[in-house]
Amino acid sequence: MKTNQFAVYQVKAGVETKDLRFRSYAYAKEHKVSIRGKFYVHGYLSVLIRTDTPETVWQRLKKQPKALRGHSIGVSAVLVLNQNGVVTSYYIDKTGLVVLAGFI
Repeated sequence: MKTNQFAVYQVKAGVETKDLRFRSYAYAKEHKVSIRGKFYVHGYLSVLIRTDTPETVWQRLKKQPKALRGHSIGVSAVLVLNQNGVVTSYYIDKTGLVVLAGFI
C-alpha cells in the first residue's frame, strides 16, 4: 500500500469466519475470535485527502463508493490508513472505530 492511502477489508465468506462476520469488537474479544488479515479480503482502495482523519474517511465510506467490492461497509470491516508511512488499522464497530494492533 502506497503512502497516503486507505484500504477497506471485509471478512471473507466461509465457515472459518462465521464468528467474526458482522460481530462487534466486544463480541470478538469476549469469544476470543482472532481479528487478523488472513480472515479478510481487500474491498476498496483510495487516496487520503491531506486533512483526512480515520473518522472522516469512515464517514465518506458510509456513502458506499461505487468501486467497493463486496457488501456495504459496516461492523467487522477493517479500515487501514497509511499516513506518511505510518500504517494504522481500525476495526469498524457499532459505536465507532477501534484501533487494531497486528492486523497487517
